[in-house]
Amino acid sequence: MALMYSLVVSTPAGSHSAVAGGQDSNLSALVDGSQLIALTTVEEVQYRTATFSDGNGMMPVSFVTVRIDKVFRGKQTTQRLTLRFMGGPDGMGGVMGISGVPTLQKGDRDILFITGNGETRCALVHCEWGRYRILKDRVYNTHGFPVLSLAKNYALARGIPPIEFRVVRFPSPKFDDLFKNPFLKGELPQMIQSRGLTIEQARAQYEKAAPKFIELKKEYDARDFALEVPIPPETAPPQQGPALKKLPTLKAPVRLQRPAFNGPIQINEFIGLIGKLSRTSTSVVRVIASIDPAMPLVFKPIPRSGPPKITRTNRPALEESDADRAWREAEERDPFNPGQKPLGAK
Repeated sequence: MALMYSLVVSTPAGSHSAVAGGQDSNLSALVDGSQLIALTTVEEVQYRTATFSDGNGMMPVSFVTVRIDKVFRGKQTTQRLTLRFMGGPDGMGGVMGISGVPTLQKGDRDILFITGNGETRCALVHCEWGRYRILKDRVYNTHGFPVLSLAKNYALARGIPPIEFRVVRFPSPKFDDLFKNPFLKGELPQMIQSRGLTIEQARAQYEKAAPKFIELKKEYDARDFALEVPIPPETAPPQQGPALKKLPTLKAPVRLQRPAFNGPIQINEFIGLIGKLSRTSTSVVRVIASIDPAMPLVFKPIPRSGPPKITRTNRPALEESDADRAWREAEERDPFNPGQKPLGAK
């Protein structure tokens, strides 16, 4: 039932620069702002839906339980830690992405710069930028761009993310929960009826045919991430002497040559810099507490702000100085001034 499985997916639209090298890659700032820096592995992700105390709206929430493999900064004593992030599947076939909040999946290996767990929308320093991804002991930034070098405490990343970082999966909703989706609940009964099915028959087909996961795949245009520089085609050297001939116009396509680089940096190089910055940081660290996924999820309403009020002020009239008055009167008396009548003329 392909049509029955038409899901409404809401994710933040936007693009990310092919080059990361600004404040978002400042490792010194990440270290100073963190309470815990650790190499982690995601063991479990639980999804819930929070409500607002005024009864208006809802908010998907993700609870990510990580295993702490190694601590680089902090006083953590527990081996597992549950972090809270805003956003995720809503249980009705939709996925809400919160701008700037990373999506962590089971099995992900990351170096996380953790702070304020449960206090804000995200448990990381500078939110998404407090995550560096690890694949085959190589380092990638939060968006999966390969970290190619470390320069003056900045992690410079550029390139196309590997396929492992381009796909995210969320649990598919249950059949009955689809009827709660405000975008589908009015159409689902008509879709089922148009196929001559009962609700029970539609449920059986859905449970048999629907995939177990909602899969979202990011696509990238290689031209936006190219590391190539144009090199003109090879030509024969020009003849020497007075009989120099003009070279013909070349119509061959321009070849692209990739500069040599060693790919993403090794994790040991990245960890070495993090350790150095941690030893010189003067910020105070504290133990990070886990968040209970079963805790009540009722948030305060998001304040709504109207258009800013514009205050108009009456500027005092400018007084004409004696010098300006004399100049103006001279201009008005000037008979060669076509735009002015002589002073006193009617």
